Amino acid sequence: MRSVKGGQIENVREILSTGFNLNQRSFLHRENPLSVSLKGKQWEISAELIRAGATTSNKMAQHHLGWMHQKGLGVQQNYAEALTWYRKAADRGYGAAQNQLGWMHQKGLGVQQNYAEALSWYRKAAGQDDAAGQNNLGCMHLEGLGGKQNYAEALTWYRKAANQGYVLAESNLGWIHQNGLGVKQNYAEALIWYRKAANQGYAFAQNQLGWMHQNGLGVEQNYAEALTWYRKAASQGHAVGQNNLSWMHQNGLGVEQ
Repeated sequence: MRSVKGGQIENVREILSTGFNLNQRSFLHRENPLSVSLKGKQWEISAELIRAGATTSNKMAQHHLGWMHQKGLGVQQNYAEALTWYRKAADRGYGAAQNQLGWMHQKGLGVQQNYAEALSWYRKAAGQDDAAGQNNLGCMHLEGLGGKQNYAEALTWYRKAANQGYVLAESNLGWIHQNGLGVKQNYAEALIWYRKAANQGYAFAQNQLGWMHQNGLGVEQNYAEALTWYRKAASQGHAVGQNNLSWMHQNGLGVEQ
């Protein structure tokens, strides 16, 4: 177990090569090694244990197994296998897995695209206070996917997720207030939410803060501040932020032309 926790894959391989019984437990180590490796995101070790026949009944670990197969982490990408593990965890009420099932159905990954099914799983996740599920449910209402467009409902779910510090929801609230979607346009409120997301390193929100300062939206026009935020977004490879940073230099806004 120490090798699993320490990410010592060579030790794990050597132990497995001896024909070690994965179901063995000593009174000191009652934890499932696969569950431990998944919790620690030791994907290579998890893959070795899976190939050796390890399984887990831990719902959080089942969710991580789904994630491994969805993203191809340590195993070959396999959406069908991802769905299988997500369902095991989701059927046991695990919110993160319910959210991922919603995402798989929304995007048609391993299943036929189905917005109604996606909504159903997002609602279950949101009901478990899963912030990602709440945010995704807000997005479905904002875009009118699987039902009628409903800005008020989108706001409700974005706020729930944002109040948990979920960065995408914070940025989405900024966008809602910047553009007056279902609420009176309010640049000051938009700035508050963009700052929360930007301070968590979210590139889209950083670019938006740059734009607000460049154009004096809800704040005094400040090219130096705009440049700061554009640089942060651009350094993460955000294409719009890179373009806006180029525009500032091209036109000598806050910097020498």
